[in-house]
Amino acid sequence: MNEPTINLYQAEWCSYCRKVRMSLTDLGITYTRVNVPRDKAERGSALQGLRSARNPNSRTG
Repeated sequence: MNEPTINLYQAEWCSYCRKVRMSLTDLGITYTRVNVPRDKAERGSALQGLRSARNPNSRTG
């Protein structure tokens, strides 16, 4: 059975994102970082299809 892929939509400057990265790492969970632009106007395509436009956010699949 394949493990789901986790894409973490995050920003390096975001303290909540840092906590999520640390928790995933501590739990040994593999994930892929998707960096979200700081500029709100540029975030649209990066966050398209997610339920929330807030950071951090994740998608499994």
